Amino acid sequence: MLQFFAARILRIYPALIVSVFFTVFIIGTIYTTNSLTNYLLNADIYIYIIKNATFLFSLTPEYYLPGMFESNLNHSTTINASLWSLPWETRLYLILGILAFVFNHKISKSVIIIAICSYLFYMLNYWFNFTGQNLQTFIRVFTLFFIGSSFFFLKDKIVMNYNRKDFFFITLSLVIYFILLILEDKKLLFIFYNLTLGYFVLYLAYFPSKNLIKFNNIGDYSYGLYIYSFPIQQAICVSLPNMNLIPFFIVSFSITLICAILSWHFIEKPCLKMKTKF
Repeated sequence: MLQFFAARILRIYPALIVSVFFTVFIIGTIYTTNSLTNYLLNADIYIYIIKNATFLFSLTPEYYLPGMFESNLNHSTTINASLWSLPWETRLYLILGILAFVFNHKISKSVIIIAICSYLFYMLNYWFNFTGQNLQTFIRVFTLFFIGSSFFFLKDKIVMNYNRKDFFFITLSLVIYFILLILEDKKLLFIFYNLTLGYFVLYLAYFPSKNLIKFNNIGDYSYGLYIYSFPIQQAICVSLPNMNLIPFFIVSFSITLICAILSWHFIEKPCLKMKTKF
């Protein structure tokens, strides 16, 4: 159990803490409209660091830094919207670890049963809303997490042949997605989304492309891309507000990828090697 928590902590927090400090003291000092002294003495930046580098005090990250991105019309002063999922993730890993400790050798069956029950509860709740809006997000994220976790325990039974049948299933599912989007049927859309998202992610993750495999062997840059993308995009929006979509994507992705590469090789990978000590 100690190894499980150590692995999760080392995977999430070191890179997150560095990205939070990078956002506050590099991007923040460049883009704040306040004077540098007022910015650095403002208590809000330290609230931002404490809340977003720990996620101990709230399920909602801090999205504001003083004087930041005020001219950005799309997301205004939001600094890093991507962080919304991490407080949920850390708590759900804690729940999973406790379940593993309690159920021990029966953890696989327990996770699968929880995934099925939570999905059924989520589906009924989305239709009848008997828990209220405040709990819907928790139920949705909880369901997605345990469906994904159950895939780990069912990995020997989940078939991905990448043949015509699989391609037909993926295509049909995407068609259903678009139909539900066009019909604006959010209830059916989210119910279908929760059921199929985990498989889609795994299908893409294990897609048998030699180029992708070579790229993945270089490093796992996914987490770095996730935690750096939004503030970099916001900074580009402020610096180059008239940039078209395609150049914006190329520039933002390139800068974010550089940050992700540095994060993986200098922060994430060295920290992950430490988990063998637990």
